Amino acid sequence: MSTSASLNARHLPYLDAVRGLAAFWVLASHAAVLNAVHWPIISEGGFAVDLFMMMSGFLMTHHYIQRSVAEPWGAPMTWQMFWLRRFFRIAPVFYLLLLVSFIIGNSVGGWREQIATVWPSTATTMLRYTDQSPLNALVHGSFLFGLLPEYSFRTPLPDWSIGLEMQFYVAFPIIMLLWARVGAAAAMLASLAVAFALQMIAPAYFDAYPMPANLVLKIDVFLTGMLFAAAASYADRRSAFFGSLAMLVLVPGMIFGSKSATYAATQGAMALGFGFLVLHKRIARRFGQPWIEDLVGRLDWRPFRFLGDTSYSVYLVHLLLMIPIIGILSGLPAYVGMTEQYRVLITVVLTAPPVYVISWGLHRTIEMYGIRLGKTLLKRFRPSLKPSHRAA
Repeated sequence: MSTSASLNARHLPYLDAVRGLAAFWVLASHAAVLNAVHWPIISEGGFAVDLFMMMSGFLMTHHYIQRSVAEPWGAPMTWQMFWLRRFFRIAPVFYLLLLVSFIIGNSVGGWREQIATVWPSTATTMLRYTDQSPLNALVHGSFLFGLLPEYSFRTPLPDWSIGLEMQFYVAFPIIMLLWARVGAAAAMLASLAVAFALQMIAPAYFDAYPMPANLVLKIDVFLTGMLFAAAASYADRRSAFFGSLAMLVLVPGMIFGSKSATYAATQGAMALGFGFLVLHKRIARRFGQPWIEDLVGRLDWRPFRFLGDTSYSVYLVHLLLMIPIIGILSGLPAYVGMTEQYRVLITVVLTAPPVYVISWGLHRTIEMYGIRLGKTLLKRFRPSLKPSHRAA
């Protein structure tokens, strides 16, 4: 595989902007949904989560194509390092906020009931707030909750996608080793076929999920990101092939899965935009349009870097503050009588500042400490890895 210049830099600044804006999209969507407001796109925070998954598939593949010489895909130590790296990126903040959510869960649940009293259409299961049982703590602490429909949506946090992400980390080495053996396209299509076969074999199990917290239900989105990374790593016609395949991978979800035509079209448009971003240098050079690189380059902007740095904590923190805020506001007749736009705007204005302040603090302390600890432990593994030829 010939690696193009577009993959030379491990850090891709424009993805900080995408990550940060996606986290804000989730925050805004919950502000709308909790106020019983259903606007096209804005209220659909699930698309923002899909975007996170697409980025995850892209970045995992992007980094491990780059590291394939220093960390050969076929070496077991490579994947131990991969899991260690990802655990210390995800777990520290998650564990802290999981503990906080258990401590204040009943109080948050009380405000959640108040919101549902005013807007019954927003009601949800109270077990998300009242279940502080050892079993619930165990399945969340072990990240196994995504495999159990009953527990996949059972904390005040929007953490169903965290369990999903962890499942992808387990499956990722298998997909990459299959890629090394049979090629990227065959590996991705085989993974997609297995996912749909499992849904056909056990429909009741997958239908029991209140949110798509099982990898089988969302693997197409991760694979799309992986295929865009494959497209970026080739310097010839194969790039166009993988870019096209990335878009086509999303289609079977409408035919065999549970996607509506509208959802599939919106998801496809979002994927097309993401593909444009990650392939923008190649597109600009292919069509002689240097302004495209200049435009994307403007996303490397300090406010966007701030949004990207805080995105993970913002995603986990925001409901713990937003629900009490809306709960209090929903008790005020003047607020309830306002137009939809004003209710959503007031919620965002009151929620976003403290959420971002707390998230910045978590990023600078817990997140950064976890990353440094992971790097320290990784140093013990590196000497045992010997350079090898690329696996693909």
